[in-house]
Amino acid sequence: MGRELKVYLSDSTDPYYNLAFEEILLSTIRENETILYLWQNEKTVVIGRNQNLYLQCDVPYAKEHGIKLARRYSGGGAVYHDLGNLNYSIIQMEDSFSEETNMEHLLDTLRGYGLEAVNDGRNDIVVDQKKVSGMAYYNKYNVCCQHGCILVDTDIEMMEAVLFVGEDKFVGKNIDSVRSRVQNLRDFYEEINVDKLRNDLICSFSEPDMEVNVTGCDEIYEREDIRPLLAKHSSQEWIRGEMLRMDVRLCGRFSWGDCTIAMDIKNGTIVAAAVYSDSLNTKIFMKISACLCGIKLSVPDIISKLNEINENSEIISDIKKLINRELSTDSDGNAA
Repeated sequence: MGRELKVYLSDSTDPYYNLAFEEILLSTIRENETILYLWQNEKTVVIGRNQNLYLQCDVPYAKEHGIKLARRYSGGGAVYHDLGNLNYSIIQMEDSFSEETNMEHLLDTLRGYGLEAVNDGRNDIVVDQKKVSGMAYYNKYNVCCQHGCILVDTDIEMMEAVLFVGEDKFVGKNIDSVRSRVQNLRDFYEEINVDKLRNDLICSFSEPDMEVNVTGCDEIYEREDIRPLLAKHSSQEWIRGEMLRMDVRLCGRFSWGDCTIAMDIKNGTIVAAAVYSDSLNTKIFMKISACLCGIKLSVPDIISKLNEINENSEIISDIKKLINRELSTDSDGNAA
């Protein structure tokens, strides 16, 4: 069987439908196939898998201005969507997934407009040191999804108003706001619009030896198995996540992203814990949250539990340093 590029064009602007549809596509992909899913959301804030909604977004402002709230499966930071940007999802089997090749297709599209687009940092595309696209990744069913948004003519003022961005993200970069960090493609190339970008992305991903099929999403919107996914993505439980009192809250920023450890304490024991992060790594933070529950609030006990997680030594090492730095102890080894 030859290689195939299957392009799905969504005509929905509902973030819950679009996220549910993306999840359906992961279960339908075949060998030797690349799926390129192109979609737009109406005004929406989408947070990363391990983020705390209330630390990332001005929820009352969002409600007042009709901005929907959503959570995605991948890591990374909070983003603002509206009809001035184009979202893409690149879906491939794990054994044929190439982050580098996909990035080159994205960069080639923008370079076709005469722009010096480059990959910068963990997951950004920049033009003249201004971010025009961010992306994230996740893996499910042994299938990889690389997705992101490209700013074409987005309302930057509303983006700046609804998102909370920590000052530490800009330390040393001589940058003081979202506005000074991001920019629309329209500011660099006046002829660009979402329709043109959509068509040019399809051309960039259409390699010479590929059969290309472009289709809408009507058939999948009618599938029964999209209903429970739609219910999940639109549920307050999923979007808002577990609500902690945050009796203890530890914050740090590292090369892999920011991190907030929140713990609820009763009689000196951690009864609930959550680790919020914009790291592209998602699963490790769920493991950390789970291992902290039910143990004594003491540096030795916490470090001992963290030592049981035998993966991603850099993240575990940095979190242990954060624990040691932020949790002072008394003579009995109990957190003060």
